[in-house]
Amino acid sequence: GTRPDSLVACPGSLIDRLPPSRCSLLGGSVVGIRPKIALSVQGEGHQAQGKGPEARSAAPLRLKCSRIANMAPSRTHPSASLLTSLTILASASAFSVPPSPLSFAARPLRHAARLPFLSPAPLPSPCVRRPGGARGLCAQIQFADAVEEVLKRKYVKKNRVPRVIKSWRRMDEDFLYRAEVPEFETVQECNSYIEGLKPKPFHDPYQFEWAQKLRDSAEVVQEEFKRVACDGEESLYEHGNNVWVTAANSTSAQSYGPDWKTLALMDRCVWDDTNTKLFPKTTQLLRDLEVPCIEAFFARMMPNSVIKPHSDYCNFALTSHLGLDVPEGQCWIEVGNERREWRNGEMLLFDTSLMHKAANEADQKRFILMLRVWHPDLSPSEVDAIKYIFDCLEEPSILERDIQQLAPELVGMPRAQMPADMHFGADEGGRRKQAKAKAKAKA
Repeated sequence: GTRPDSLVACPGSLIDRLPPSRCSLLGGSVVGIRPKIALSVQGEGHQAQGKGPEARSAAPLRLKCSRIANMAPSRTHPSASLLTSLTILASASAFSVPPSPLSFAARPLRHAARLPFLSPAPLPSPCVRRPGGARGLCAQIQFADAVEEVLKRKYVKKNRVPRVIKSWRRMDEDFLYRAEVPEFETVQECNSYIEGLKPKPFHDPYQFEWAQKLRDSAEVVQEEFKRVACDGEESLYEHGNNVWVTAANSTSAQSYGPDWKTLALMDRCVWDDTNTKLFPKTTQLLRDLEVPCIEAFFARMMPNSVIKPHSDYCNFALTSHLGLDVPEGQCWIEVGNERREWRNGEMLLFDTSLMHKAANEADQKRFILMLRVWHPDLSPSEVDAIKYIFDCLEEPSILERDIQQLAPELVGMPRAQMPADMHFGADEGGRRKQAKAKAKAKA
């Protein structure tokens, strides 16, 4: 009678002690998408919730796990056995499940892939436990769960962000979407993936008014960039923030290589206070044109260098380039089976969730203004929801505030700390946290 997609824990304080030797392991490894399992309790050592410990029998309980089905995994984590880890968690003197929408009993198992390395044979000692014990998994509100709950309540009337919520949940489960796109002889690969956004290598940038006007004002950007970044390079390094650095994302840095570097103006919808003052005309132009930016930065590519085939792992953002100082005819970018060349003062718009590569075959540097913009098929509510996720990742206190307003029944529950590796969306050129740290250091 249990739900096949949930891990059902016993109500109340049912487990007095649960020696690992009494647990039966029926196969299975921890995978990126949670395995579907059900738990049943055997023995006479349990009582209904609310009865005192004196009513409990000294007979130990035995936890039995039966695999119902497994979804196709995105990544296999052979380092741990799910039930082995559960055995350790359940071997505390007691654990209970609080009545909450985010309780362990009411929700699917989360963060299975982040459980510590444990050898399934022999079973570990009962004293070896995940930090926080059983309550660390079942009673604390996981950061990703809390964000999901707030999103549901913020948009409950409109119900317009189920795709965003699903994307966020998949990211938390270490989901990786990978599919062939035969039409363009390429592969789409994303861990920040929203369903229903059709992949296409190149889009016509001039179907958007902001791109037309940015092309018409390209000389403003080119003149300011030449004056500040080229003629005044020494002053730029002295007063700028993260000047000509490699990609912020370590995975992207490996693909882009050491010869591709950036100077950020905006990261995840937040302007860099330092660099925007050095490029005021460009910044004001992007503001006035209401460019739907997620990121904005200058990108430099060294002479006779290449960018290896790679994906930027995010399909809800498109990438736009404005050529600033380009050796025309010797620089190109290839997405799938389509190749385009950069031109000075001209725009490109393409989907970097598809495998792509680039080259500068000239003996001089190539400079562009690079923009990450929202995919045009996203709704305004979806854009707003993704921005909210960005804000929560940057300032978890925002989430705490909204929990108090929208989910007051969760206020008294302990919070699990946000995982250090939590990541959502593209941030190849962004330096949002680094900029904040530098500003604090200067202060």
